[in-house]
Amino acid sequence: MLLKDYYCAINNMNFNHRRHQSNDDSLYKELGLSRQSSQSEIKKAYHKLALKKHPDKGGNVEEFKKVQGAYEILSDPEKRQQYDTYGLEGINEQNTPNFHGNDIFNMFFRGGHHSGMNNRRRTRRGKDVIHKIRVTLEDLYVGKKQKISLERKIIIGKSVSCDACNGIGVIRQIRHLGPGFRQEVQTPCDVCRGVGSKAKIGSEKKIIELDIKPGSSNNERIVFKSLGNEAPGYTTGDVVFVLETKSHEIFARKGDNLFAKVRISLIEALTGVDFELKRLDGKKIRISTPPDTIISPNENGNLPLKVVKGEGMPLKSGIVWGDLIIAFVIEFPDKYYLQDDHKDILKNVLPDPKHAIPFDNHEQKHRTLVDVDSKLNREINSNNSYNDDDFENNGCTQS
Repeated sequence: MLLKDYYCAINNMNFNHRRHQSNDDSLYKELGLSRQSSQSEIKKAYHKLALKKHPDKGGNVEEFKKVQGAYEILSDPEKRQQYDTYGLEGINEQNTPNFHGNDIFNMFFRGGHHSGMNNRRRTRRGKDVIHKIRVTLEDLYVGKKQKISLERKIIIGKSVSCDACNGIGVIRQIRHLGPGFRQEVQTPCDVCRGVGSKAKIGSEKKIIELDIKPGSSNNERIVFKSLGNEAPGYTTGDVVFVLETKSHEIFARKGDNLFAKVRISLIEALTGVDFELKRLDGKKIRISTPPDTIISPNENGNLPLKVVKGEGMPLKSGIVWGDLIIAFVIEFPDKYYLQDDHKDILKNVLPDPKHAIPFDNHEQKHRTLVDVDSKLNREINSNNSYNDDDFENNGCTQS
């Protein structure tokens, strides 16, 4: 609908309200007047009758109150217009149309209905109750069922309508905007807190079973529908358990894959590994490298990685599994382990060193490498003060 049609509708409503006239003339007759009387005539008639019927002048109290009531309405142009249109019932706000500005807008632009025609409130949803539960990586690997005692609030008996707001959850107040129109202001009811009903609240304990499926993930939500706290005027929310995974001493998880660090000796790095590893389900697997495999750091100096296919976390389908990724930490022998004859053997077996260069006593000074002291070592490890970028294109490169 066009905007002009909206304004036309409002004007037509105003016209219809002006065109309607009530047959109630009782207030005019109380002052001895007619509908055509002016405001000054109403004022003069009131003063004359007030002096005559005032209790201090020997008049009747009830008749004096009627004169006062008639003058209060007829002296107010807005109230007089409402009285002329709807009679005393209009003044008592029983038959006056109850349109809001928003109601009119909704009728023409949003297909809405008049609020006076539709007092039904939307049912609100209660809050979900969230519980965090700590689980181990083993729990997520093999699955786990756990019984939990749940205590919640429940409604005892039936809910009853709130007397203060007549069950609608709001207190309505009327503001007069002009002849034939008024604005309805709604505020939440303080008695029922906007719910519209009241009920006695108790508590109950319920035992539920938490079923953690194999392959469940960290922060996964397990939902129990409609087991939250009950409250009048609300649909019951859910109880939600959020899984929080504890750290593991051997494995770390990323997606469906498992990661583990394994320490090996230098001889194992050069000749191959063959070891046992205990899985998260308690079973042991034997892991070895193919013949002629050397485990060495990559070009960036990172820990060497190897993959064992199908030994990661299970997927919930129970058919596919992730991978196990192993990072090898190569441990070198201490400085007193090798004797001179051992060193000679290694020099004959292993490739020539890349950093071997001819030495000229006249042009070069000789410096000796020593261990980093403990203070500097802590600084490097804790603050990552030195990384690969510090050495890129800055240090010497041997080829």
